[in-house]
Amino acid sequence: MCVSTPATVSINVRVSNRPPVAKITTEGLADFSPASANKLLISNNGTNACLGLSGALSSDPDGDAIVLYQWFDEPSPLAFATGVTVHECLDLGQHTIILVVTDARGATGSDQVTFEVVDASDAIDLLIEDINNSTIARGNKRPFIATLKAASAAADRGSIEAAANQLHALQNKLRAQVSKSNPAEAARWTAWAQSIIDALNQ
Repeated sequence: MCVSTPATVSINVRVSNRPPVAKITTEGLADFSPASANKLLISNNGTNACLGLSGALSSDPDGDAIVLYQWFDEPSPLAFATGVTVHECLDLGQHTIILVVTDARGATGSDQVTFEVVDASDAIDLLIEDINNSTIARGNKRPFIATLKAASAAADRGSIEAAANQLHALQNKLRAQVSKSNPAEAARWTAWAQSIIDALNQ
């Protein structure tokens, strides 16, 4: 009979480091769907517009600390900012912002958001097009579109208050003439007009 000598076996278990989960939230983007596939950042100066970005909702499944937040404007390989929250001004055109987060053990995760920076008159044009393509009576469309064209002309010449006043007038007309018969359209156009007003007042 053979009796083996007791032995101690050590097992090293290597726990994999799961990557962190990046999450971007924004402040300042307007939703003009279905007229625009991407959200809009509306400029009040015809050149650029500023956006608030936050990675505060990013997390790590292993509970590791996130030690680095890097922000990129694709396709540039250079980060334009670091930090949990940033405020960035961007030129007219389409932008894809990427957030890359790094945890304490070096793993990375990313998130991105694509949007378009437009001037106020471009945003007003989307509103005109949506109203023009709607099923409301043509007689109702004409004064709405005339008001919006006046707002666009005022925005183009830099008369911010006049443009905002025209948009407020549109909202009042929508509430009086469309909200009962076409509540969904009235709510959408009122919200779009408010987004433009808010951008003009920045």
